[in-house]
Amino acid sequence: MDNLDLFKNPKEYKQSYVLGLVIGLILMMFLPSVAFMGINGYIGVYDPENYKYLLDPTSMIYSKIMNEGSFFIQAISYVLISGIFIVIYYTILKEDLINFKNEWKKNLIVIVVGFIGMYLLNVLMEYLFTALHLPTSSHNQDSIVSAVKGEVFIYVAFAVVILAPFVEEIVFRKMLFGAIESNLNLPKIVVVIISTVIFSLIHLSNELEMVFTDINNFKYLVAFFLYAPLAFVLSFTYSYTKNNIYVAIIIHALNNLLSLIFILIG
Repeated sequence: MDNLDLFKNPKEYKQSYVLGLVIGLILMMFLPSVAFMGINGYIGVYDPENYKYLLDPTSMIYSKIMNEGSFFIQAISYVLISGIFIVIYYTILKEDLINFKNEWKKNLIVIVVGFIGMYLLNVLMEYLFTALHLPTSSHNQDSIVSAVKGEVFIYVAFAVVILAPFVEEIVFRKMLFGAIESNLNLPKIVVVIISTVIFSLIHLSNELEMVFTDINNFKYLVAFFLYAPLAFVLSFTYSYTKNNIYVAIIIHALNNLLSLIFILIG
């Protein structure tokens, strides 16, 4: 298993970050799709009577698979991805954990301040969107709200609060930062901004698809600014703590947990 660790040799970190970023993005984008096709294939073989409904957007089965079922698929996929990440990024994750423990007081302060700052920025952004009569949620957020109130709450909570922060922070902070900083001589603030933009855009897949379909839908990309506060705080605190991934993971998890609580009591 040690042979799979991309970071066992510090001299190869420059290439390791780039390779790690590519592997992470491929797993995030394609593993859920593979799992989805696997479930469709299973239904086609063992439940052919209902398979035809998977092709009908108006059917109940289609709705459950595409909405609630997608979070179950994502949870299963992210469990597998997390396991793969722990193996191939083991050395660097272990180093960050040791550094996190050695400076736990400082890191705890950064987490608290970062979380409060992120929350205040989110409140400000929501206030501005409301004042400008703009939608205060994205398609991604609407899907989460719908799933939380459905039959797959436990999978949504597990995926959103635990798995997503771990997987996304490793890819968009640890690997992306490392790939840029190891290969390009850019100021840290520029790297923070790049990470912020990419992380925000990746959560607007549906909106981006709408824009590619019709340029007049460009207005929907305003949802970018709903994710930008979180993305900026995560990127800034990660950089400030000398690229400690656990600081970003904890802030991300707290943010998602708070959002989940607001959905449940709302």
